[in-house]
Amino acid sequence: MKIWTIFFILLNTIAIFGQKESFFWYFGDRAGIAFDTPTLNPRVLTDSKLSTLEGCATISTPQGNLLFYTDGVSIWNNKHNVINPNEQMLGHYSSTQSAVIVRKPGMGSLYYIFTTDAAEYINPPNDGLHYTIVDVAANDSNMSVVEINKFLHKPMTEKLTYTYHKNGIDFWIIAHESKTKTFYSYLLTSSGITDTVISSVGSIHDGDFINSIGYMKVSPLRDKLALSVFAENLDSAYTEIFKFDNETGIIYEPIKIDLYRKRPYGIEFSQNGKYLYVGETSNSIAQYDLRDYQLSKILSSRVLIETKFEQGHLGALQIAPDGKIYIVAKDRKLLSAIRKPNLKAPACDYNRDEITLSTGTCTS
Repeated sequence: MKIWTIFFILLNTIAIFGQKESFFWYFGDRAGIAFDTPTLNPRVLTDSKLSTLEGCATISTPQGNLLFYTDGVSIWNNKHNVINPNEQMLGHYSSTQSAVIVRKPGMGSLYYIFTTDAAEYINPPNDGLHYTIVDVAANDSNMSVVEINKFLHKPMTEKLTYTYHKNGIDFWIIAHESKTKTFYSYLLTSSGITDTVISSVGSIHDGDFINSIGYMKVSPLRDKLALSVFAENLDSAYTEIFKFDNETGIIYEPIKIDLYRKRPYGIEFSQNGKYLYVGETSNSIAQYDLRDYQLSKILSSRVLIETKFEQGHLGALQIAPDGKIYIVAKDRKLLSAIRKPNLKAPACDYNRDEITLSTGTCTS
């Protein structure tokens, strides 16, 4: 387990599906919200069974009904019962992006859960990247695990994300190897995982296990990828941005933003892909303008939209079906929000106290 105060979690079900498939969010210590309202205004959920330190994921049907959720270890169905009681998945409650859920192309009832282990177990080696297949054909307590913990690669960092292929049907699942500068892009099609594309580019994720911590996201436009490296050494923390070819799966042309004593964790793109938001420390959030893909221009565009957050440590940033980016903090019952993330700061309209959770909290 991480021995310092680490931030928290949010789900990894990013809104690359139709919006309704990301209608339900379960996270933290039995916290949750849902966007299944006529106006997409979130309502607070009180029925979660999930209690986790960091990564988790939730998936709904294309019609917006809850299917299942996970912390990368257990899977809860829409009746809130565990469907894998006899064999746990190989994610970890202390992995930044412990799990992501992807519907198998062309197979409406089959869902892949990709999991990545917590990096502190790299020495001895961590369990790395695996996938589990769930069949939701019954859409009730009879949904079943078809395969569990199918091995892909190790050791991996705690970074795990996904996006559509250029064809709009298949998916790229992207992970980063530990102690190297190597990305693995796995192509998921109706035939399963059919290709693995390796990109060795950018900075080496080396050193202590702390360097494995931090989020990785793909732009909604599918043309860029960004990640945060929390960093063992405060002077070596950074955010890195790349171009991404969603036809070939290749990652290239890195731009490194050295943060100098600001440990980044949460990260998110605006829906229009113009802006990147980074939780740079436990109490600050910055907006970067990516429209001119040059280091000097990106650095000069930096605007702090939060500078003195005092309640808990800021955690994940997650874009929602209502177009807002929600931010969570350790042990807090309030969610913050960037209400208009497509606009240049300060017009992006950051609100520190956006939603009050009636039950549950964000966790450490």
